Amino acid sequence: MTTFKTDHISVAAIATTVPPVSKQVNFEGIGEVNIRHCLFDQTTSDLGFDAANRIIGTHDINLEEIGVLIFLSRTPDYRSPTTAAILQGRLNLSIDCICYDVNAGSNGMALGITLVSSILKGINAVYGLIIVGDTPSKLYNPDVPWSTIESDAATAILLKKDPAATLITSSTRSFGHLFDEFSILKGGFRYYDKNIPFDATDKNNFKVNFDTAGIAQFLSTEFVAFDQENTTEKAASGITIWYGGLSLYREPQSTLPANFILPWSTIQAYGHTYASSIALQLSMLSHQEYALGGPTLLNLFSVGEGMSLWYISFEIDFSCVLATQECTEIFTDFSVTHEI
Repeated sequence: MTTFKTDHISVAAIATTVPPVSKQVNFEGIGEVNIRHCLFDQTTSDLGFDAANRIIGTHDINLEEIGVLIFLSRTPDYRSPTTAAILQGRLNLSIDCICYDVNAGSNGMALGITLVSSILKGINAVYGLIIVGDTPSKLYNPDVPWSTIESDAATAILLKKDPAATLITSSTRSFGHLFDEFSILKGGFRYYDKNIPFDATDKNNFKVNFDTAGIAQFLSTEFVAFDQENTTEKAASGITIWYGGLSLYREPQSTLPANFILPWSTIQAYGHTYASSIALQLSMLSHQEYALGGPTLLNLFSVGEGMSLWYISFEIDFSCVLATQECTEIFTDFSVTHEI
């Protein structure tokens, strides 16, 4: 298990943007769930731009002091260029800002904080910006029960150099031999059948492979072991949160700590949003008793495509978590094409 630690970097702000409610679905075990799907031409970056812009405006950030922007998603605007570069232009960040994309879905928050905190330690900038999210409404997954409650969302996270900040600790484990259990195997440049033309306007060509039995087995063995190995890093006074989709499976819950936060109310309000799931839980918690006690230690777990596992721990003041907002803005300078 690889472990990463960095100091003097704080999570200074978190904001999440979602589309308006498009419909409601009654999901067994959870109840009425608000489904939020983007407009056809609206993308993950449109939602992420709104979230990042709200952070910049609320905290009056000097744009020249943002030295790195990383965009993490399975649903970027284009195959090329990077969506991070487009967001750098839209946000009017410095031309010296480091920009790149990472192909990550469910693990995007933990991976993004780990990457940007590491980069920020080595550059002469004050802030780093993470934009993470997905628009699963543009994908196809009719065979998995929770696909009916998938919703679109994007989250912006601002990191800041801070001499008083406590440690950010993260660890990860990858299982590449299981990659096809949770994956989107079409839409790139490895062809399954060269005799069948690829039609990028057909959602069938973006079907999410999800091996329900295989994932359940993975959670009951590898995730439980991973959770136990990170027990020494978790503080008893902290809050433990799992990415919402993981909690739908319930198998690991025999090992639930007493301070574990269940995501049901977040899923009811926003649907199953992958990488933004944890940020949305934090937004809802910010209106509860956790917002009154000063900085709180968070222990966050996620499992994602790959297969991969992530754990990250950091302190946050819940007053830095902005209220979640809705957005229907579309970036019209470059139209989105679905042809290859």
